[in-house]
Amino acid sequence: MEAMSGMTMMTMMLGMMGGLSDEAAQHIVRPYQRFALVTTPQPAIPVRVSYAGRSVDRLAIIDSGADTFGAPRSIADILGIDLSSLQPGTTRGTAGLARTWYADCQVQVLGVQFACTIAIVDNLEVPYLLGRRPLFQMVQIGFRESQFEMYFRLQP
Repeated sequence: MEAMSGMTMMTMMLGMMGGLSDEAAQHIVRPYQRFALVTTPQPAIPVRVSYAGRSVDRLAIIDSGADTFGAPRSIADILGIDLSSLQPGTTRGTAGLARTWYADCQVQVLGVQFACTIAIVDNLEVPYLLGRRPLFQMVQIGFRESQFEMYFRLQP
């Protein structure tokens, strides 16, 4: 069997995921990113989070097992989010239970900006995690682990 180029493989994968015409969507290929203390590259992409006129740029790991966008408590200080004005809750993740606050922010990923409720986790060690909502409603995502690549197709 003839080897396929990354773009051919991406087109085939995304065609199976939704059937948008090539004219109706934009294809983007991104390599996985390396993080300190992690030996293998991770499926992470640059994101911009904004709140009340302040913004921060970070790498966020795409986590299809997470419902929403998660961020460490330090984001509240960076963006000026007053946690005492928010009702704390509890979330459960792979590290167990954690106190969490939810803040409505603007997020920009792959040139697409959208409103997003961010789960601010009371843990400085937690990475930025991009969950399914609302990202997966706007972008089709494929992973090619053997090449450490992600494939995106923006919804028109």
